[in-house]
Amino acid sequence: MKNHAIIVLFLIPASAIFGSLFYEFYAKFQPCFLCWWQRIFMYPQAILAGAALAYQTRDIIKYLIPFSILGALTSALHYANQIHTRLNPLADPLVACAPGAASCSGVYVFYYGYITIPLMTLTAFLLLLIVALIAREKRTSGDSVRQLLG
Repeated sequence: MKNHAIIVLFLIPASAIFGSLFYEFYAKFQPCFLCWWQRIFMYPQAILAGAALAYQTRDIIKYLIPFSILGALTSALHYANQIHTRLNPLADPLVACAPGAASCSGVYVFYYGYITIPLMTLTAFLLLLIVALIAREKRTSGDSVRQLLG
């Protein structure tokens, strides 16, 4: 598993970036406050993984993990906010949005009765986290074996 993990760690956020820009500029969905935070946690991961591919290094994996954790938490909060207001339209949203911005509880996409844009983002962050943790473990276990063998 030489650079396969880095390639996956690049392709997932690159796809998410493409998707977010597609929804914003082609579908004309205005991003809300929480959407912007999810972008803040996703976009640098593509840049870091792209740099790791260019320089043939795996040292960036440790930097991707905090971005993935924070992004997953933000996405989970956003998804809970959307589902909460969808199930109970009279209830106040769990998260108040910035004045004049798009509503964080607005649901633009609702595939199969549960898939929304924040759930797609949550899935991407969790995949990034899993791949990064596996790649980090493989790296550390490989280093341990090399040290033992001399």
